[in-house]
Amino acid sequence: MKRRRLLGLLAALALAPAAAAQTEPYDFAIIGDLPYDAFEREHLPGLLDEIHEAGNRFVVHVGDIKQGSAPCTDQALGNAFDLLAASPLPLIYLPGDNDWADCRRKAAGAYRPLERLEHLRKLFFATSTSLGSEPLPLARQSNAGFGDFVENQRWRLGPALFVTLHIIGGDNDRLHSRGTAAGAAYRARAEANQAWLAQAFEQARAERLGVVFVFIHGNPRLEAFRDGDVENGYTRFLRQLDAESGRFDGRTVLVHGDTHAQRIDLPPSTPRPSSRLGRLTRIESYGHPFIGWVQVSVGNGAGDAHAPALGFKAHAYAPNALRTIFP
Repeated sequence: MKRRRLLGLLAALALAPAAAAQTEPYDFAIIGDLPYDAFEREHLPGLLDEIHEAGNRFVVHVGDIKQGSAPCTDQALGNAFDLLAASPLPLIYLPGDNDWADCRRKAAGAYRPLERLEHLRKLFFATSTSLGSEPLPLARQSNAGFGDFVENQRWRLGPALFVTLHIIGGDNDRLHSRGTAAGAAYRARAEANQAWLAQAFEQARAERLGVVFVFIHGNPRLEAFRDGDVENGYTRFLRQLDAESGRFDGRTVLVHGDTHAQRIDLPPSTPRPSSRLGRLTRIESYGHPFIGWVQVSVGNGAGDAHAPALGFKAHAYAPNALRTIFP
């Protein structure tokens, strides 16, 4: 484990010199849970163009590129890949449960989920860069002692570190992890996520960064965790995030999709006595049937390296009004 952590840290630090030169404020965008239907497939290029024209540096798609019961064929996944890969900006994608775990559903084709995950990895994570017409170099956990986990990614820009973890909706697929193969895969994914998150905060503390953005797909039931309700598919992750963010002088921002209820929750002014993630900012992306994007502005931290200015703004996509069929 120590060797894996060291390799991961070295892989991430390899990106630091170029990133450190970036000191100007910048914006980036968050999308997720699309395209689910023909309307969204038609309008996704326009949404990405709008994000580009707004001056953002990159886009993060937090997972679910199809409906859970929609076919999981190679062609369907390939069509979604083509749409995201055509982004005019660097686009970082992370898997959602609809994209592989829910492929076990009869309507989706009754696939073996782990086989669909392997296909997804080969399709979306074949290189060491993001998607998009101007790819962004990324550190991948597959180069840090966890060979399968190409989807766990990390990059730095100015005072901010960005890390993706493979944590999906549907209770993180916990209830389907009781079989031999599925159980081993679930435990391996949890171990990989734990190591990758620890390495991210280790790098952020070592470089005295101002903010860590953590991207997952699944809604981790943050309110339940803060109230002391535990033992679900997200408990292990939230416990670790609580501990790591508590040892970090900067800010922590958790970004997820999954439940299609766009929101931006700033840290509570009076955290509960447990102080569970009391300093956390949480962002949830827009999701089907409403298209939109969240803009995050990152300052250069010149006044206080541990508190760069952060701004958040939600942008509904105007053509939503043209949708004539709702689920």
